[in-house]
Amino acid sequence: MLLGHYLFKMSTDDLFGVVSGTTGNPAILVYVNRALPSDRIDVAFATIFPSMTILKIVCVRVAIGVFGG
Repeated sequence: MLLGHYLFKMSTDDLFGVVSGTTGNPAILVYVNRALPSDRIDVAFATIFPSMTILKIVCVRVAIGVFGG
């Protein structure tokens, strides 16, 4: 969050959406939507969630290939 805020100059709404999408945790999304009523949170979540899900699947497949399973 700090890196995104200071280095990439992202807004707080976007950062919360990205963090909840990266972790795949919709509970964070619900909490933040109650605290900060903004549509940008949902857009950031919807943008990052599919790509992070695919990345997690690929990482598991690579780990299985490397460590032999």
